[in-house]
Amino acid sequence: MAHFTEMTLPPWIACRKVATPDDIDDPTITKAAGIVELPIHIDWSYAGPFDLDDEWDRLHLYQLVLTEGREDDVRFYIRLDELLAMWERIWLSQHVVEAWEAWFDRRGITR
Repeated sequence: MAHFTEMTLPPWIACRKVATPDDIDDPTITKAAGIVELPIHIDWSYAGPFDLDDEWDRLHLYQLVLTEGREDDVRFYIRLDELLAMWERIWLSQHVVEAWEAWFDRRGITR
């Protein structure tokens, strides 16, 4: 996999829960589309705007949302089918990878 090798995480990152909402694939949840800007608590260095129709913008947005987002953010910005399609190419910290791998395993989803 193309994920970062984990080094010692600062305590404020290591203890923070990664948002992995069980209902991310609920078809009734409205999803972001087109060109979007992320809230400051996710994109605090302002890398946006992001064009979700552009593969590289979408990959970068997914990295930010999966790392910094809250459950509502993940529900809104992340599409499960897109996440699965890019899983081998997305760069995430090990604690985020482990949280999502556990979520996939609980759901019986193969990557």
